[in-house]
Amino acid sequence: MKRTDTKRSGFTLVEMLVVISIIGILAAMVLGVVGLAGAKKRSSVASATVNRLTLMIENYHDKLGFYPPDNAGNSTASTPAAYEASTAQNQLLYELTGCSLVSTSGGVAIYRAIDGTTVSSTALATAYGRGGFANANPDEPHDFYYPQLKPSDYALYSPPLVPGVVLNGLVVTVPGTNAAAANFVHYDSSSPNRRNPGTFDLWVEYSGGTGTNGLPIILTNGNWSIGQ
Repeated sequence: MKRTDTKRSGFTLVEMLVVISIIGILAAMVLGVVGLAGAKKRSSVASATVNRLTLMIENYHDKLGFYPPDNAGNSTASTPAAYEASTAQNQLLYELTGCSLVSTSGGVAIYRAIDGTTVSSTALATAYGRGGFANANPDEPHDFYYPQLKPSDYALYSPPLVPGVVLNGLVVTVPGTNAAAANFVHYDSSSPNRRNPGTFDLWVEYSGGTGTNGLPIILTNGNWSIGQ
């Protein structure tokens, strides 16, 4: 009796499971590498923002003899949430780019910002607890921002710090962070609790992904040393 050989086609169930397992392992490895690259990119952007602004603030100090004023609420904040809000609501953008003192009438000063908008000392007192801008030489306001300020470097506070008044804050554009809201730079040059006594604290916060508990992980990158 003649035997005929039949060729097997397709995969067995065990072979298919092995292939699927290998694909899963490779996919996990790729996603891990991509995730690590994304984390490094976010950290790099945050560090670059902090270092760049720190240099501008130091140049400001060298030229004017003091550090840019911060939000007066930093020293009076009674809760961590209040401190978080006040440090993010600062006039650092205006101090670093310089504002022209346009006029003074009845004890109210009017300043013109680099974007052409005007703001009164009354509004500044409400927004920041300060009665004006320190870097406001009417003839030559000093611009310490370098490279030149771009629209992506700042955002409008929302809700507005003062109803009907345009006030912007510096932001960090870390990919994947707060896509629906501006991620404002935090600044403290007056609080007795700051990490750098006698100088200033500057930091940014950005997303570090989601923890095992399902809650977002917020990472901080600041101008202080580890353990300080």
